[in-house]
Amino acid sequence: FLQPVLFLLAMGFGLGALVDRGQAALPGDVPYLVFLGPGLLASSCMQTGSFESAFPILGKMTWRRNYEAMVATPLGVPSIVLGELAWVGLRLTMVATAFAVVLTLFGATRSVLLAAAVPAAVLTGLAFSAPMMAYAATLRQGGNFNVVFRFIITPLFLFSGVFFPVTRLPPLLQAVAAWTP
Repeated sequence: FLQPVLFLLAMGFGLGALVDRGQAALPGDVPYLVFLGPGLLASSCMQTGSFESAFPILGKMTWRRNYEAMVATPLGVPSIVLGELAWVGLRLTMVATAFAVVLTLFGATRSVLLAAAVPAAVLTGLAFSAPMMAYAATLRQGGNFNVVFRFIITPLFLFSGVFFPVTRLPPLLQAVAAWTP
């Protein structure tokens, strides 16, 4: 609950007060807090899904050898992968639900469609989790994750339309944003 509270206080109320005072035209003519909320919900699941499938998976494969022990039982690799994805899905459901509750408490939603945004955010997180898990399975050290987080996850977070409408970007960058998840 702390992450959404801090994000909404800083960006929604802090920056949002400046954006709303400047009378910026946001899609749907909504206050900045209402514009920001759903994007933060989806992006927090994207980041959580990516992080939960990076170092924890690498650690279980390389340092702690959890998967080696699991494969020695009747479990197979598909069962292990599905189990990990199910755990990440459960974790993402908890994160998205907590975020939705905080959005509601802050008055950052104007629609009952927020209930539909929770499973959509969970699926977004799983869409990032599965490839990250596959990538983590190929590594022996964690240094390569810095490149993924710095040059893929962070730019997607910053330029995906969470903080400002994509329509305000130059046409070339709008086309790039349309092709990114």
